[in-house]
Amino acid sequence: MTDVTKMTPRDYGKSRGISPQLVYYHIREGHINPTHCECGRKVVLVAEADEYFKKGEFGEDSLEDR
Repeated sequence: MTDVTKMTPRDYGKSRGISPQLVYYHIREGHINPTHCECGRKVVLVAEADEYFKKGEFGEDSLEDR
């Protein structure tokens, strides 16, 4: 199995169990920086997006505060 480094915002959201709209929202707000793949589509770097969603209100850290 190959490690995926880039995904479309839609595919990333679906693979992580969050809504794609939420991923697009954080791209618009500048929390996640999109890039373009060779085919010209907007994609997110999986490691960067994983790091962002693990912190703050979306990550396990926030569950400990409850």
